[in-house]
Amino acid sequence: MGFPFDPVGAGLVYNVLDYGADPTGTNDSTTALQAALNAVAATGGTLFTPRGTYLSNGLTLTLGGKRIAWVGAGQGAKIKCTATTASDSTGGIYVTGGGAIAADWISIRDLEFEGNSTCGYGVALYDCYQGELANLYVHDFTTGGGWGIGIVLNESIDCIVYNPVVSNCAYSNLSIGNSANANTIIGGWLVNAPSGSFGARVNSNGNIFVGTIVQNCDGGIEFGGATANRFTGWLEGNPTYQIYDSGTDNWVSGYSVPSGTGESPFYYTGATRPRLDRVVFYATSAPVINIETGTTGLVISDCSGIAAADITNSSGNPFVVRNCTPLNPAGSTVPGTAFALPASGTAWTNNTGVDGTLYVTGAGVVTDVVVQGVTVASSLSVGQSYFIPAGGTITFTYTTAPTLVFVGD
Repeated sequence: MGFPFDPVGAGLVYNVLDYGADPTGTNDSTTALQAALNAVAATGGTLFTPRGTYLSNGLTLTLGGKRIAWVGAGQGAKIKCTATTASDSTGGIYVTGGGAIAADWISIRDLEFEGNSTCGYGVALYDCYQGELANLYVHDFTTGGGWGIGIVLNESIDCIVYNPVVSNCAYSNLSIGNSANANTIIGGWLVNAPSGSFGARVNSNGNIFVGTIVQNCDGGIEFGGATANRFTGWLEGNPTYQIYDSGTDNWVSGYSVPSGTGESPFYYTGATRPRLDRVVFYATSAPVINIETGTTGLVISDCSGIAAADITNSSGNPFVVRNCTPLNPAGSTVPGTAFALPASGTAWTNNTGVDGTLYVTGAGVVTDVVVQGVTVASSLSVGQSYFIPAGGTITFTYTTAPTLVFVGD
């Protein structure tokens, strides 16, 4: 894959049964499982776990530059956690690079991890580089006090999580934090996070979610002080918060927000330059988007099913809505008033006394569009529209003037 690792032992295959692990769930298998992990860690290779239930009070895998894979037989291969105290190493598996992010490679896949009300995390990657978690079912880590997390990435970089199914974890089904940057989550289902918990908490930078479903969680996704994360896919179910963002430059796109009562807002508090793109709203309760104190530079674009009443702004700062229906009308037959375009680079202030939309009927040659002090585009095309609240501003920089109409909302 282009990253360094020690290939010695890469073809070796170990089996947990050879170390005395009990697949019947009758006897504790901690010692046997730990011995098997230590063996594969020493040489590199693959550790196989056949179908069965294996009792464990906590496992640790310390990486040392070897290529390691722990592979199970799917949901039929269960690690059932029995630990009675909560710590990093008293859950399913705690993988560590020894305190420094190293060029280590670890793959854990096709396993089930079942928690309880007293143990720590399900699957935790600490100090890992280019790790892989695939097809894991992690559930019922219900410990309080900030534990109770299904999958944890801490201080890990460039890891990939494929199709996780994580449910019923007390703090978060998935947590990415403590400088765990540039990780990718593809697909998966984060479901049934109880009161006070989130489908995912992201407190680091540059992570990407693609096609991940969050359903029936008290909170959907939290960006807590995180920067430049991207969530593209579907967020559905009935969370208290669809998105809770207090970070910088986090973008959310491509959602289908479900119908029914109880859907609460995309909630921005102290967020800087958040983006909300291509969301289809079906929610019946308002507000859908709640802009709280300290939030600046929010851009809402190319969404549908959102009206002015769906947005509440108590931040005191302007925000941008562009190309959103029905809030921004579209179509060449939109009735409106011909717009007297100011000189290039000069702001226009909406002094009509009503909120309104500028609809582009002729693109011109435009190099910069600034709405409410936020740069939102470097060109125009016919059919685009910009919501300008009463008192709001828009500035075009152009060499050939565009043509627009103003439609009062």
